[in-house]
Parts: sequence; structure tokens; C-alpha cells
Amino acid sequence: MAASTAPQTTSGSQPLTGSAVPDHTTPGEVPVFQSITASLLESISLEELRLRDYGAGRTPLTTAKPNLCSGPSGPPVKLTVRSAENGSSEFRGTMLTFEVGADNPESFLIHEGVAKRASEFVRLALQRDWQEATNRIISLPDDEPDIFEIYQSWLYERKIYTPFWLGAEQSADEPVRLVKAWALGDKLLDIDFKDAVMDALINRMRSISPAFAGYRRLNAFIYSITPDKSAPRRLMTDIFAHEGNANWTDDPSCLPEDPYTADFLRDLAKEQYRLRQRLVGSSQVSGEDSGPLYRSLEATCRYHDHEFGKCPRRA
Repeated sequence: MAASTAPQTTSGSQPLTGSAVPDHTTPGEVPVFQSITASLLESISLEELRLRDYGAGRTPLTTAKPNLCSGPSGPPVKLTVRSAENGSSEFRGTMLTFEVGADNPESFLIHEGVAKRASEFVRLALQRDWQEATNRIISLPDDEPDIFEIYQSWLYERKIYTPFWLGAEQSADEPVRLVKAWALGDKLLDIDFKDAVMDALINRMRSISPAFAGYRRLNAFIYSITPDKSAPRRLMTDIFAHEGNANWTDDPSCLPEDPYTADFLRDLAKEQYRLRQRLVGSSQVSGEDSGPLYRSLEATCRYHDHEFGKCPRRA
């Protein structure tokens, strides 16, 4: 296997390009997929092949800077600007193996420095007298390889990837995949990744799903895999509080007979009370309501978990 170096395109090689998402890329802009391992002979490692194969069939979801808005979502920008010079310690040394899945787990190799920088779980696991600190293998039997690929690409490219889109049609699985990715980030204690996934989820919802059809049916699923007061739950209650109507309550797919529906309705009632108080207060001052927070590029930190003033999108 080639020696590990910083993720850069080797001399003489051509960057791979992906397909542009409608309304989310500027003219002439294409994603660039770069090598995470390289040598003077330009040999390609198995992990590079995995990333290239994954990236070639997907396009990156990115969020917009508030001062660059040109439409509902604005031009795409990188969520986090991170540069690593050739020979950076993050891309040297020990490789960690992540075994993902239960029946036939797939193995993913991640540089230890990269994983420890991003994941508090990994840092703790490698510092303590745990099995992971000895064998350098982290097992994730309850997670899916396809979802971990999203995380792997984020670690090296700081982008959230989504499957190809055909015209204006949205993949029915995309919101589910993104919520699962958020849950993985929550398990690994990677706040930046969770916040980036929420930005991607909101950005897509805000730009192509005015009826919120792909999102309003997710409440039972979201509540089954996320903790109390988490960002995905806050987003779901906000969607119902601000966009919902009586027809939604008659749709069994929106409010299924599920134990988690009761938790969702409790949170929704709380948000409705808060909304009424905001409406009364704002109407007395300006005569109008400011609207749901997910519509404002300035206010999406409501759905983030980072410390105050440390939003990676504004770094």
C-alpha cells in the first residue's frame, strides 16, 4: 500500500468530477475528488478507490453564506475550510479500522489522526484501557456501510454527499440517509459532522420540497433513533408547527400508530405554545411574525450542537 500523505491530487493526474445539483452550483463549478494516499508512482490505495467510486456517483450538499444569498439557498460554499500541507501528521502513522454492519461487516480504514481530531468517542476509546486501544478496531454493528461512507467522505473532504438526482425528483431515501448520518455522528460524538448534516438536510428541504412531503412523514423514524431535544426533533416539530395543516393529521404516514408519536405530539404542543407567544410579541412590535427559523440562513444554528460562537459554517 502506498505511504499515507495529505489528501491532494498527484502530479499529472486529473481530478474526478461529479454531477451538479440543480440550483445548488454556480456555472462551471464541479466537485473535485482528491487522493488521500499518493506516491511517486501514483499508485492507488484501496481506500482511495473506495472514495473515488463513492464520490463519482454523488454530488456534495453544501450550505450558503448569508451575505452571498442569490436565491432560496444561495451559492454553495464549503462548510469548513481546512488545509493540510503535504506530510501533515494527521495523514501519517497508524490506521484505524472501522468495521461497520452486523452480518457481513465492511471495513473502512481511517487515519488515526483524522478520526481523533473529529470524534470525541474515538479519542476516548483510544486513551482508555479498552479493546479498541489495543487492536485499533472500532466496531459499529448497528450502523450501515452506506451511511458510514458519508462520514468517511466528510472526514477527508469536509463535504456531505448525496446520491445522484434525476431532474427535479428527490430521492425518497435521502432524508432518511441524512438522519441516519446524524445519528452516526451523535454516536461518534462528532459535533461538526452533525451540524453539517443538519445544514444539508435543511438546505435541501428549503430549496426543493415546498410541501415537505419527504420530511413530514419522518417524525416516528426520527424519534426512534434520536435523543430528546435533539436537532432533528427540533426541526420536525418546527416543520409541523409552521407549515402543517389539518390534512397532515389525517395522514397515517405523518402520525402513525407508534409509541414515538406521543413524544412527537408532546414536543409539537410545546412548540405551538412558544409559537403563539412569539406571534403575539412580534405582532405588537412589527405587525408580523419573523417566520420559522429554518427559513433564515442566519438562524439555522438553532439546529446545531456546537458551542456558542463556534459555528463551523462561519469559520
